Amino acid sequence: MGNDKQPTAEELEAHGRRVIQMSLAVEALSEQIEAIYGMFMDSLRGWGHVRRSIEAAVVQQVQSGATREAVLRSVLTHGKGNPQTGTALHSSTVKERLDACAEGGFNEAILSNLCLVAIYAHWEMHARAGIADALGVRTDDVKAPYSAIFVKCGTAFFMAAA
Repeated sequence: MGNDKQPTAEELEAHGRRVIQMSLAVEALSEQIEAIYGMFMDSLRGWGHVRRSIEAAVVQQVQSGATREAVLRSVLTHGKGNPQTGTALHSSTVKERLDACAEGGFNEAILSNLCLVAIYAHWEMHARAGIADALGVRTDDVKAPYSAIFVKCGTAFFMAAA
């Protein structure tokens, strides 16, 4: 056998507390990733709805006699309050909105990147610190390959960001 010392009850209990603390930190990260991914998917569906609504309006204008090109050059304004008296916050052409809301368009690509930043920020600010505290080491001593951190993100983030 050897001189293998069996851990004491206190050591086992302390180890169990550390494992639970690390598990909670990883679980919180996983929950954050799931929430961010849910928001990402909600946004994709929303942009699809916006795109379909704008496309329907374009078709209606064309059926009323306007050319598609002219309708696509029309300006859309997002604002706050009544359209006549409110504040304009953003303007773009119909074509720019359609392109931005398209699958793989600007909105999807930018939100993909923002989601990755949010996940990484949670890892840096919360998960690493929780694991380091559980292990009794400095936060800088806790490292993980990026692929391990983002494994739950799914390919949608990466495909859109590429």
